Amino acid sequence: MPPTVPTPFPHCQGGAVAAPYDLPMTEPFKLISTVYLLLRRDDELLLLRRANTGYQDGRYSLVAETAG
Repeated sequence: MPPTVPTPFPHCQGGAVAAPYDLPMTEPFKLISTVYLLLRRDDELLLLRRANTGYQDGRYSLVAETAG
């Protein structure tokens, strides 16, 4: 029996991934954009270290803002 692949959508069965058009339409189409800020000096890049978010705390990421 092949190993079970975890799915990002718990409501899907058998490792299937639901496409956005398979989900119920609860609101009109909304565009969500994200802007990333890259601050560089010579060969250094400024990153932020995630903390107190409950998601990937301790990891590094780019500074970003999501609008939508």
